[in-house]
Amino acid sequence: MPTVKKKLANDYPWWKVRIWYGMTTSALFRLLLAYGFRCSTSRLYRLLLIGLLAPTNSVLAVIQQILYAGRVERQEQPPCIFIIGHWRTGTTFLHELLANDPRLVAPNTLQCLCPSHFLVLRWFTWFISFFSPSKRPMDSIEIRLDSPQEDEFVFLLNGAGSPYEMFGYPEERSTWASSFLPLPEKQASWLATLEQFLKGIAFEHRLSSGCSPERLLLKSPTHTARLALLARQYPTAKFIHLTRNPLDLFSSTGNMVFALITTQSLKLPSSNIHQLTDEIVLENLELLYANFDEDCRTLEPGRLHNLKYEDLTADPMEEAKRIYEFLE
Repeated sequence: MPTVKKKLANDYPWWKVRIWYGMTTSALFRLLLAYGFRCSTSRLYRLLLIGLLAPTNSVLAVIQQILYAGRVERQEQPPCIFIIGHWRTGTTFLHELLANDPRLVAPNTLQCLCPSHFLVLRWFTWFISFFSPSKRPMDSIEIRLDSPQEDEFVFLLNGAGSPYEMFGYPEERSTWASSFLPLPEKQASWLATLEQFLKGIAFEHRLSSGCSPERLLLKSPTHTARLALLARQYPTAKFIHLTRNPLDLFSSTGNMVFALITTQSLKLPSSNIHQLTDEIVLENLELLYANFDEDCRTLEPGRLHNLKYEDLTADPMEEAKRIYEFLE
């Protein structure tokens, strides 16, 4: 297969926020330990900024624990809706579309990128917004601190292990590939990390609105590999699965991976980055869907709704109507 050339859709200045900046000290240490404390010379400034911010994040996390831990723990967790499917299948579009319903509460960018201390940081959103990029590097989608965001970043930034470590260390596939589906011995702590975060989201919504959300609306392509695990943990949860024409999917996902490696990496690849991203896209597709068909067979009827990207973009309101019928 010929290598597909890729490019950034938008500039990403050096002083804008990187996905690692919400890490605590312990999470940063676990990340660097897993990858041998390696960092490219041209990326040392990023690592320095991450290292300078990590102690502050740790202090804020302790403050959040002191102020809110008990109340968050007592918060009832609402039922969940999971939007799953490969990257670039319209999961973000659907997430933002459904999040307009006030009964559905989606985690936002601030919460997902600062998962251990967002309840404290909500007082400083005016300051953080200045350093946040206005658009994603791979497309024209706007980024705001209150935009719906995917919860995979919670595992990355809490040190729980995530495939998104690929954007920092793209050539270390043997390390981050095992995070698509947590190993059996790590699943309890992984699920505990998710539960604590979801309770925090519900608690903050109750603080700001006076009532708990009816349902939480979650979106992460990586959850496609965890369908059975999430279905067992949340027996009332429902799943919306998106697909797309494979040729369009390959090209679009390649651009996304290239853009995020270029703008977020800590260790630059030694090989051709365009060829490497093509390899990552193909291997991640296998990892994402390795158990999907088997997982689907374990689901009770009425828990999974399949949706095509082409249908969603052609008539969003008609597809939304079908989704609401599925959600009853």
